Amino acid sequence: MIKSYKGMSNPRFGVLDVETCKDLDGIDKIYALSFVTLLGKRKLNTFYLTDYSLSLDSNLLVILCIDSMLIPEYHYYNFIYSKFRKIRYSFFLHKILR
Repeated sequence: MIKSYKGMSNPRFGVLDVETCKDLDGIDKIYALSFVTLLGKRKLNTFYLTDYSLSLDSNLLVILCIDSMLIPEYHYYNFIYSKFRKIRYSFFLHKILR
């Protein structure tokens, strides 16, 4: 449990991380995602493309991860995307979630 102090802002935030690689055709794809929250920092939630059936692609992996973040436990949480400054990574998420 996080100890709060007078100047502390909302401790309900987390970090989302995305890892990409190029496939054999030279196309970038997401192969891993993970997220963790400040209050649940011992519980790292990871999603690897290789952990699922071969029919799962990068788009579905992102949706699976985002879906696991949309539970009542994370209501009122803010998630920071750690690589948002890199246009390439931001493009993946925007394309999938639009």
